[in-house]
Amino acid sequence: LRVLATASPRNFDLVASLGADHVFNYADADVSAQIEAATGGTLRHAVDCISEGDTPGQVEQAIGDRGSFVSATVPYEATRTDVQHTFVLGYLLLGK
Repeated sequence: LRVLATASPRNFDLVASLGADHVFNYADADVSAQIEAATGGTLRHAVDCISEGDTPGQVEQAIGDRGSFVSATVPYEATRTDVQHTFVLGYLLLGK
């Protein structure tokens, strides 16, 4: 299991200290492509904890060619048929 996260550059060290293996700048226009490249197109499961603006779409774009699952904190209609979006209440992500 590898943990990938997005954050502002000023929070990279903090996010890494919390366990992220790779941290990407969420404001980069090509952040989805950067994540896909870092995973070699093998990303299959993702959690979008922010789910605002285009973040669900960015997460979906980072998923590899085999598709898979994205959990998000807002309902989102997938644009790819090979990616399934699941709406999850934030506190349920923590098993509570």
